[in-house]
Amino acid sequence: MENLNFLAPLLMIAGVAVIILAIIAVVQDMKQERKYGYRQAFFTIVALVMLVMAVGSGVSLLVLGLKQGVFTNAKTYNSRMNTPPTPFLTGDMEKSVVLVAPYTCESNCQFTTADKQNFTSWKTEYQYWKDSANTTQQFRRDLAGALALFLVSLPLYLLFTRWMNRGAKEETQQHLRPSPLRSVYYYGVAFGGLVMAVVGGAMLLNTVLKVALKTTPSNSISSPQMATASTLAADSVIACADKCGFTADDVALVNEWKTQYATSIAAQKSTSGSTANDLANTIPYVIIGFPLFWYHFSRIRKETVTPTPAPIA
Repeated sequence: MENLNFLAPLLMIAGVAVIILAIIAVVQDMKQERKYGYRQAFFTIVALVMLVMAVGSGVSLLVLGLKQGVFTNAKTYNSRMNTPPTPFLTGDMEKSVVLVAPYTCESNCQFTTADKQNFTSWKTEYQYWKDSANTTQQFRRDLAGALALFLVSLPLYLLFTRWMNRGAKEETQQHLRPSPLRSVYYYGVAFGGLVMAVVGGAMLLNTVLKVALKTTPSNSISSPQMATASTLAADSVIACADKCGFTADDVALVNEWKTQYATSIAAQKSTSGSTANDLANTIPYVIIGFPLFWYHFSRIRKETVTPTPAPIA
């Protein structure tokens, strides 16, 4: 559930809200203002926590869906920092000679025992990287985690909200206005939804401005010099295959790595990939945040309208 890591701060905020709701419930009970204070506090707290989980997993599902079906360039851009492991050669360690050009092996094999051991270790690391960098498998893992949480939290939220509203209806009939507990809940959720929508809208506008101003990604990490130095060992394996006994599979693996490495470097500099990634990550906040704000804000406004007393005959 790596893609749900952002739920941690949301749950911390929800924890603070739970403490506030519990304090309000205790105060109401001490003042004997509400008959169902603790019961309503329990329903409200559970509904809030389930709502936070449903919203968080819902945002995650939307992000995954947008990256998979709409902004497909974002998938490549997201792997820009996960470059394939680079094969390396030690050079002449006894003479402290740093390798600045690939081996040519014109007369004999220039690979040392340490070089061959490094190459063997690199093959294992590269295979592990290929397995972990499988975007299809990663998508399925992320989808399973987010969908499982959503399918559990949303029904529980709807159930406890129904119980909460039923108790609130009984209280309103007695007091003609919602309890402070209910007001804090609705205004708090409305505020959270508004923050989500505003932050998402601001980030969306920032993306539009970056496209309009033709900026480049700020986290491009590789220079041409670094790219050239990283391919020294790969070029050496290709050049020395016959003299050093590297198999055709070894050469094919090195050529595959060079393609993967070039793709990773290109992704780091991809403006379209950066834009797609930003759009996929920000649009869900607006889609979920604004309705969340509007529903809860309008609901509590309706409930706080004081009924007009009937005229005296």
